[in-house]
Amino acid sequence: MKLSSLSLALPLLLAPLAFADGAADNVADKVRPIPPKGAAISDQDRQELETGVTRLGSEIDALRKDLQNKPAQLALVPDVQIFYNAVRYALRYDEIFNPANEIPAAKATLKVGFDRIAQLRDGKPSWISATGLVVRGYV
Repeated sequence: MKLSSLSLALPLLLAPLAFADGAADNVADKVRPIPPKGAAISDQDRQELETGVTRLGSEIDALRKDLQNKPAQLALVPDVQIFYNAVRYALRYDEIFNPANEIPAAKATLKVGFDRIAQLRDGKPSWISATGLVVRGYV
């Protein structure tokens, strides 16, 4: 009985080895990228997105300095940073796979980041619930 269980389990345990690349897995230039490299995007789109990312990053840095004495608002800067990182990483790591959909989405993502900066500067972050406004000291 033990032999038959082992004979059934052994092929299942060895199956993943059949799909491995072997020694090639250890050569940096030959490792398959995960996720695969994204689609090519136009130079114009890349430049526009990179300019937006750079501008948003500068605005975030300035916002941090401006809010140093306002800890409740400063604590919300990561809620802006996430939009910056989303587009920056997609460009840096070539993770735009469907340019027709993802380029407009990336532009909209940057716009949300800029909108949130404006709201934080005004002290009126719309993405925080009324309870969150009280807890953070806005109300």
